Amino acid sequence: MTKRFAIFLGVFAAGVALAFGTAAAGTVDQNACVEHSGNHCKRLAESAATTTAGSTSTAITSTTTTTPSTPNPTTATATSNGVKLVDKEWVCPGPVDITGTVQVTIDQSGSGDAVKFANGCTGYINRIVVTQYQGDGIHVGNAHNLTIGSVLIRCYGHAAGKHQDGVQVLGGSNVTIDNADIGCYSANNSQVWINNGSGGNGPGGVPTNIIFNGGHFQGYFNNGQYGPGGAYGVSIGDSVGSGFRNAVICPNAHTGRQLNITPSASSPVDVSNQMPSSC
Repeated sequence: MTKRFAIFLGVFAAGVALAFGTAAAGTVDQNACVEHSGNHCKRLAESAATTTAGSTSTAITSTTTTTPSTPNPTTATATSNGVKLVDKEWVCPGPVDITGTVQVTIDQSGSGDAVKFANGCTGYINRIVVTQYQGDGIHVGNAHNLTIGSVLIRCYGHAAGKHQDGVQVLGGSNVTIDNADIGCYSANNSQVWINNGSGGNGPGGVPTNIIFNGGHFQGYFNNGQYGPGGAYGVSIGDSVGSGFRNAVICPNAHTGRQLNITPSASSPVDVSNQMPSSC
């Protein structure tokens, strides 16, 4: 009898232990994983951290579209509030609606160009501000149906051997740049250069309907304090229906070339522009 009772107690204790162990394991897995309490908890913590980091979002426009919290700054998708970079080129990521300012500074210790319209850049950018000591201010390439509300570019130097433009248009279609104030004082090519890139195979095709509305284009400042101001004020080369309206184009290093239009320009736009003898 005593032996049977002992066996019964042993079986009962084992069952209790098994039931308790199962409940405890279930509690750890679901509700009470204590930090640093074994590999399972560490894996849960790592998984949670990975999930949290991957889900962090940044507003691109007024929509709920999200991007990683730490994108590559050279090609960072712009938020509606704008972009601010130092010594890194901003490359338009594609469709944009930027109600703030894209501000890029390439200083004496930096390199390269400041802003590039690529990746099928399209939409609206309220304002672009560039300070440049190395390369071009803005490159227009693979862009279409894009409107820029205003532009301010200042160039004070360029890298050795660099052919510097305030704005270099190599391709794109239906791009409108309003109210451009371009003083690329160190430019040795042009304040604005419109010409199909890469020998007829430029990015975005032949520049078509690239229009500067209004604006001020000045290679000299205070009688050449910064200069010489480049070969041209502005130049319209191999392109279709592109050019300038209601602009003030100041003198530059080469007299008679404030507005340079080449024979390769098809239907160039030159409407109500002013070319004063001094600015």
